Amino acid sequence: MEKTTIGEERLPSTLKLCILLEERRVDCINL
Repeated sequence: MEKTTIGEERLPSTLKLCILLEERRVDCINL
């Protein structure tokens, strides 16, 4: 789990979870 992508690293933890939980895109928007 080292450096994956500069973009991902810059994204906040909430956005990171959003990407991981692509299935729950609605939750992402709510966040």
